[in-house]
Amino acid sequence: MSAKTRIEALAAAVAQEFESTRRVLSFEEWFELLCDQPHVHARNAAQYLRDCFEFYGRRDVRIPSGKVARFKLFDCEFDGGSGRLVGQEPAQNAFYEALDSFVRIGRVNKLLLLHGPNGSAKTTFLDAVMRALENYSETDGGALYRFSWVFPSKSSKSGGSGSAAGRGARGSARRRSPSSAPRRSTPS
Repeated sequence: MSAKTRIEALAAAVAQEFESTRRVLSFEEWFELLCDQPHVHARNAAQYLRDCFEFYGRRDVRIPSGKVARFKLFDCEFDGGSGRLVGQEPAQNAFYEALDSFVRIGRVNKLLLLHGPNGSAKTTFLDAVMRALENYSETDGGALYRFSWVFPSKSSKSGGSGSAAGRGARGSARRRSPSSAPRRSTPS
C-alpha cells in the first residue's frame, strides 16, 4: 500500500469518526439538543456522576451480612473486566447515596472522603469510577460539550479566511473526548 493510499484511508477514517461522534456542533445544534433533553445537557457534576452509575446499572450480590446491591460499573466490563473492584459493596452504596442526596437537594454541600487502611481499594474504587466516566462520556447520554466562542476583531473585518466580520460573536460546541477533557475538571 502506497503512502498516499494510507494517508487517504486514514483521512477517511478520521472524517467518518468525526462525523459519527458529532465532535463539533454549531451553537444552534447544541441549543437544539439542550431544548430536546435539558435533563441530559444541563445537569451538574453530581447528577452526571449519578447518571453514570445508573447507566451501568446494578445487581444483587450476597455478602456475609446478606443481600446487597452492587453497581456494575465496578465490574469494569467496558474495559474487559480489567481493574475491577472486588467487594466493597457497602462503600459503593454509601457513595451512591451521598451522590443521590446531592442531586435531591440540588447542590453539592459536602466533601466525600474515602478513608481506610492501605490496600482497602480506595484507589481501585476511584480508578473504576474514572474509567467508567470516560467510557460514559463517549455515549450520547454522557456526551460533554465545551464552547469555543469566536469574536470578530478589528483586523478580521477585511473579510479574510475565517472572518467573522459583520456577524457578531459566534459559538460552537465541541464534544469532549476522554483524551481532550481536562483530568481535573468536573462535568457540569
